[in-house]
Amino acid sequence: MTIVQHITYWIAHYGGLSFFPLMYVNALGLPLVPAGSLLFAGSVLADKGKIDFNTMLLAAFAGTFLGGQTAWYIGHWGGQKLVARLAHFLHLDRQKFAGFAAMTATKGVYFVVIARFIPLAREFNGLICGSLGMSFGRYLTGNFIGALLWVLCWGALPDIFGHIL
Repeated sequence: MTIVQHITYWIAHYGGLSFFPLMYVNALGLPLVPAGSLLFAGSVLADKGKIDFNTMLLAAFAGTFLGGQTAWYIGHWGGQKLVARLAHFLHLDRQKFAGFAAMTATKGVYFVVIARFIPLAREFNGLICGSLGMSFGRYLTGNFIGALLWVLCWGALPDIFGHIL
């Protein structure tokens, strides 16, 4: 079975709840499928009555938010060592790393919110922010707002505007 067939099976059998593990794994930094496309498809399935809309949105938000928080913890507890080992591959010296860390200390909440809407940044912002030493409270705030806006944008707007089109 391909990954698409597995995901189709999960959604068919578990409905909106299947969006929790899919979004969690994606936000953790393991993008198995394009999460935005998956949410859009979930919105269409909910519009057709195949899955419960509210369950899908809540599960997608919870998975996205908790996956991001888990990624921050991983970055916080082991990310600096990993970045130090990979610094030459990333073309990242201590001065650039310190500059990024200072940026996340002052404008990190905005980075986390905006990163939700940028592919790859969405998947790795938790690891990056944890590695850079961004405070738990700042990341929590940005992650909550970003996850909420992103899920509503990709999951709810197609349902809302689909009736107009």
